[in-house]
Amino acid sequence: MSSERITFMCAYIITSLTLSILSILQQLVVTNSEIVRDKASIEDEAMDNGARALIELSQGTPGSFCKVCNEVEKPNKRFLICAHSLCPYKFYHIRCLRYEQIASSEQQGNEYWYCPSCLCRVCKVDRDDEQIILCDGCDEGYHLYCLIPPLTLVPEGEWHCSSCIVQEEKETKRRLHGKDIATNVSMLETDGFAELEAANVLMLLKNSSTDGEIVVSPVSQ
Repeated sequence: MSSERITFMCAYIITSLTLSILSILQQLVVTNSEIVRDKASIEDEAMDNGARALIELSQGTPGSFCKVCNEVEKPNKRFLICAHSLCPYKFYHIRCLRYEQIASSEQQGNEYWYCPSCLCRVCKVDRDDEQIILCDGCDEGYHLYCLIPPLTLVPEGEWHCSSCIVQEEKETKRRLHGKDIATNVSMLETDGFAELEAANVLMLLKNSSTDGEIVVSPVSQ
């Protein structure tokens, strides 16, 4: 392999690795921006879109834990409280929820707010609780008959919704892509150093010869 090709391959792999890192950093920046936005403005945005009548805001009870972040809310800070009588979670920070979980169009006109685990994320209707299945990834609830394809029984073991499956596939591809780049860089470094070492040996042999030709002594039997 020529030195020009080694240089080209190094530049190509470094460029690919750099673009992958930049893409990951960009996603992190977007995620962090969304988190900051959630903390600062999602409550106001929800209120501006008529969500005030949909949610039950409370001063909260000291010692109450948010289902999402598992942190205790400070006194005089508001929780979003699930109205379902059998809800095992109850308390949510508004900043810890996505906007569509706070004020979906399907809940318009409803007197109470139901958390993502107590209200089917497809039909957004409070009924048939015994038919609700919870995703083991995001903990959101779905009616068995609202799924595509619909289910007749709760599956054994872990079950993940389509959104979590897509996200898991993306994460797997991202990890594999990172491993492939690292492997290619390692192989290139190994092959490149070996070829450079061989080139150095040939150069030394050439410099040591009297007429500029490479002299190779026959191997004694």
